[in-house]
Amino acid sequence: MMPRALTVMALSVTLLSACAGNSERTVETPSAKAVNVSVDPVLELQLPSGDVRIVQSEDDLLHASAVFFCAEGSERCARNAQEARIVHETDGQTSVLRFLPDSAYSTRFADVRVQIALPPVEALEVHMGAGALQLASPTACLSVKAGAGDVAIKAPFDDVASVALKAGVGEARLRTPDGGGEEQRPLLVGSKVNWSEGPGTCVLGASLTAGSIGVRLLP
Repeated sequence: MMPRALTVMALSVTLLSACAGNSERTVETPSAKAVNVSVDPVLELQLPSGDVRIVQSEDDLLHASAVFFCAEGSERCARNAQEARIVHETDGQTSVLRFLPDSAYSTRFADVRVQIALPPVEALEVHMGAGALQLASPTACLSVKAGAGDVAIKAPFDDVASVALKAGVGEARLRTPDGGGEEQRPLLVGSKVNWSEGPGTCVLGASLTAGSIGVRLLP
């Protein structure tokens, strides 16, 4: 039987291969694929598969951009890049940022790299397919649901009351400001964290089908 660590590594490599790039991919999406908007107190991000990096904004606006990297001469990838859009919708209370078309097929032939800068919000919800997500959240009132890949989250310790993490296949880890760590393994290939010792009022939850979740709470 394959050892657990090797099983997780093999599954992660297989599931991430659709998003992995190569040095021949040079065609980029047009510069029109960017938005700079004000957002509501509650923000939902619906993200494509790919490489996503989210940082805190230096102003009161949300800034988002997407770049497609395609194999040279790939007409299908170039067409998907041309058709891609970033859409912001709002009802006055909740903002939703979507990347369209939102099917996995639209990014199948490309490496997609997304950059987002977030202003202060009261609550954040993130949905993502396969890939890598690096998130520096302005709030610990946070929910993340992703497919296969790696998720790394930083959030403010003072805001959080509890943390619930689950990796169906893979690793889930929590690091607190005092250097303490939390991890549980109820299943052979899965991992979860349930922690409720924070000083704040927010619930931070993250779930991943396969891969690794790491949360670091910052003072």
